[in-house]
Amino acid sequence: MGTSKMHAMKAEFRDVNFLFGSEKPAMSIDYIQYNAISEPARIAYIRSSKYGVPFEGLDSYIAGSGSMKGVAAKLFTVFNQTGKTMDQASLVTFLAESLVIPNAALQEYITWEEIDDLRAKATISCYGNTACGVFTFDKKGELLSFTTDDRIATAADGTSKKVKWSAVFGGYRERHGIKKPTVFKAIWHYEEGDLLYFDSKNAVIEYQYKGVDHNEENS
Repeated sequence: MGTSKMHAMKAEFRDVNFLFGSEKPAMSIDYIQYNAISEPARIAYIRSSKYGVPFEGLDSYIAGSGSMKGVAAKLFTVFNQTGKTMDQASLVTFLAESLVIPNAALQEYITWEEIDDLRAKATISCYGNTACGVFTFDKKGELLSFTTDDRIATAADGTSKKVKWSAVFGGYRERHGIKKPTVFKAIWHYEEGDLLYFDSKNAVIEYQYKGVDHNEENS
């Protein structure tokens, strides 16, 4: 309350512990992402290396189309996922991040329904697609998690199945009247057990405001 409404966000994640699958070795990645509000969009650049071989990825949601592409050694495409499954996954991810850039949560394409004092259901409808999930808060009002059944887990080999998915938030720091998380986790809740595949502890969030030529940072 009482703060300017941002129109875009930059999120920078360094040394993220990342897993491509439960049987894959963990790798450290840098993940830099941008979210826009007026028309829901997000794009993220992923950079890493394994045994000296560089790996780059692009995770995007633009004009209702989601995609994820990974390239090794700048030559070999490791995966390139597109289609309705990715469109849905990207839309759900944008919804999960909507309270990290609070002005997104106030847009007409997101509607809210109270569940109880600490939970709220949100539904996003955009580009002919709809997804929903539940946000959970603590008694201080800090966002703890977002959970949805509207996401499909797609393996590197292209096989897919519907799996409950959660985003977890924590490590809040306040600057200029806005609390922003520094801890981000993404979890697949498989029947055989949870898979924490994105684990970041020192995220830096910056906002962009219309007509203002500066950013606000966590640090």
